[in-house]
Amino acid sequence: AAKFFYSSCIPFNVAINSYWKKYIIMLANGKLSGFVSPSSERLQTALLRDERV
Repeated sequence: AAKFFYSSCIPFNVAINSYWKKYIIMLANGKLSGFVSPSSERLQTALLRDERV
């Protein structure tokens, strides 16, 4: 995980974010079977738009 943070210039405080922790727990428990990571394009368009409150 550290290399992911370093190579992507992700701020270290992301590691204490509750959404990050829930995601990691789901990964560790294998609850994302068949999951395919969204593309960069989808993350910055549709998924970001869906999360706006």
